[in-house]
Amino acid sequence: MTNKDLLELALLEAKSENIGAEMLLQYQVLCLPENFAKGDDELIDAEDSLNFSKQLKLNNIKCATSYNGS
Repeated sequence: MTNKDLLELALLEAKSENIGAEMLLQYQVLCLPENFAKGDDELIDAEDSLNFSKQLKLNNIKCATSYNGS
């Protein structure tokens, strides 16, 4: 799956959850859950992804995980 495919999936998921594209566009990086592409109801963020997003945030990079959307 390409980055473009993942971005399109993120936008579709956001739309289905009534999350506007404006909200997504406020981030520089989206750390998607490991099971995002499978379409599971419960999203599971990998520990590495959470640690990575914390490091990005510490360096003033606007980053979101699945927790930002809930």
